[in-house]
Amino acid sequence: MDTGYIDNVTRLVKDDLVSAIQAGDRVSVASSLFSMYAYRALQEQLEKIDEFRFIFTSKAFTEEETPKEQREFYIPRLAREQSLYGTELEIRLRNELTQKRVAVECADWIRRKKVHFMSFNEDGGVPSFLAVDNPNHAQGYMPFNEFSTMQLGVSKHVTSSSLFTGVMKQNDMQTRDLLKLFEIILLSLIQSRGIIKNEASAVFVG
Repeated sequence: MDTGYIDNVTRLVKDDLVSAIQAGDRVSVASSLFSMYAYRALQEQLEKIDEFRFIFTSKAFTEEETPKEQREFYIPRLAREQSLYGTELEIRLRNELTQKRVAVECADWIRRKKVHFMSFNEDGGVPSFLAVDNPNHAQGYMPFNEFSTMQLGVSKHVTSSSLFTGVMKQNDMQTRDLLKLFEIILLSLIQSRGIIKNEASAVFVG
C-alpha cells in the first residue's frame, strides 16, 4: 500500500479507507472522539470487518467513586459526552438521516460485532491513529484525532477541534509498530480494570 499525505481537500480519508478496509480486517482506533456519523459514513466497510477496537484518548469512560468491589465503568450521559453524537455540523445531518435511526444502526453494529471501547485516562502516552490490519497487511493513518466525519474529510466546520484534518498514511512496518503500542496499552487497561465495556449502545439509543 502507498504512503503519503491525505489533505482531505484533493484526497479524502474516507475514500482511502473505503479502498483499504477489506472483509476480515481488524480496525483499531486511538482517538478522543467516536461519532456515530463517522460509522454511518463507513457503514458498508465496517460491516465487513472481523473486529473494531477503540481507545478513547480522553476521559469518555469514568469510574464511579464507590468501593472497589462495587465499581463499574460506564459512558456518561449525553449531556456530559455529546461528542458521541458528533459535532454541531454532524448533528444537523438529522435532516437527511434522523439521529435515532443512525443511533439504532450504530448500536446494532456495536452489539453484533462486539465492538470494544476503553478509555485511557492518563495524560499523554497514546498517539492518535487509525489502523487497518490483517495477517497479510497493515495500513495506518495518523494523526487521527477524531473518529468523525470531519476527520474523514466529508464535512467541514470552523469550530472543529482540529484546524487541519489531514493525515499521513503509515506503511506496514510503521502501522505494526503503532499496533504494538496499542496492544500494550490495551493489555494494561484490561489488567488494571479487569473488563472491556461495550456500553456505547446505551448512549446511542437512550
